[in-house]
Amino acid sequence: MSAFYVESLLKFVRANPDEIMGRLAKGLADAGLGNTKENVHSWATEIAELQAALAGLLSDWPESSGWPVLLEYVIPVMRKRIDCVLLAGDLVYVIEYKGGHSASALSALRQAQEYALSLLDFHEESRGRTIVPIAIGSFKTKIGLKVHLLHEGAAMGPSFLANAILTIQRAAGNQRAKLNPETWNNSRYFPVPSIIEAASAIYHSHNVEDLSSFRAGKDDLDATESAIVRAVDDAIQRRAKKLLILTGVPGAGKTLAGLNAVHQIVQKLNLGLDQAAFLSGNGPLVKVLQEALKRSCGPRRRGAARAVGSRIGEVHRFIADSYRGSRPPANRLVVFDEAQRAWTAAKNDKKFNRNISEPEMVLEVMGRHEGWAVVVALVGGGQEIHGGEAGLAAWGDAIQNISIGN
Repeated sequence: MSAFYVESLLKFVRANPDEIMGRLAKGLADAGLGNTKENVHSWATEIAELQAALAGLLSDWPESSGWPVLLEYVIPVMRKRIDCVLLAGDLVYVIEYKGGHSASALSALRQAQEYALSLLDFHEESRGRTIVPIAIGSFKTKIGLKVHLLHEGAAMGPSFLANAILTIQRAAGNQRAKLNPETWNNSRYFPVPSIIEAASAIYHSHNVEDLSSFRAGKDDLDATESAIVRAVDDAIQRRAKKLLILTGVPGAGKTLAGLNAVHQIVQKLNLGLDQAAFLSGNGPLVKVLQEALKRSCGPRRRGAARAVGSRIGEVHRFIADSYRGSRPPANRLVVFDEAQRAWTAAKNDKKFNRNISEPEMVLEVMGRHEGWAVVVALVGGGQEIHGGEAGLAAWGDAIQNISIGN
């Protein structure tokens, strides 16, 4: 996923605000994301104030005219939308806008900092870059900029934005190679291993059996998990690609088996912690699992929350973010819970004009890897509950329709 509006700073400053809002609304609609009257009203004020602020920057720093301005940028996989990103040569500015007078400068800045950290942790083209979070709003008090602590950012009114960016550019700009705007905008999700280690540690200390009641006996679950581990090990050794399908009645323990399989594979096969993910077609379940695994984060809660969000995610988001372009995703192993809920080609075509089923998209994306890749589909027979959900048969059809490499 990329931004819904991308133009040079010069074109953004000169653009008609209604044209900008029209492009944003169309982009969100085409992506199947909702839009509200509150959003439109917020955009109108935000765009006008950003245009005025950045016009001052353009006047004082003419070389900024070609800097890309990205509005409503979606952080890959995390699906958080950043109000505005400014790619200033080799620096990245994350600008979070808060309308009205009720927003706290501290809470607004914390949100901008969270977005900046998510880019640093999970955005391949932002790795190792200087990312500056800035909160803009009519705050009662400002949070000043500390040039020696750019990662902390600042919170200010829009009239101070141009001067803040000028100060930062003079102190920290042009120290590395310039960012490629197109590459950055279409960057893939690629988590930093140390962040994933945090999620693994949280997972290890939590009794995941508390997350689910299941009917299968412990011996059956152990045997199932061991079989998955062996199959993945075989794929790694032979540099093969595999689709594993685990079926069972509701409550049989498929979700628990999938969670434990991911954890065991990482531990027993010494798999890179950024290479395995548990994904589900059940959005509410994803939220429950994420929250349950974050309960024991302690003082690392904020960083661990991002890590858990990267290891446990929603299948439709993974597919949408990974299918664009031609590169493989970071993960070589994906375990899809509720895989019967993957969409049919008809639903995909109706929603996104993609005449291909989600199981086919998953296999195509994972097939981009050189060497091994494994998809584990946890399928509940007869559990399709919404129109357009593909069921077990679609995974068999996908094998016939898609070549997943050697």
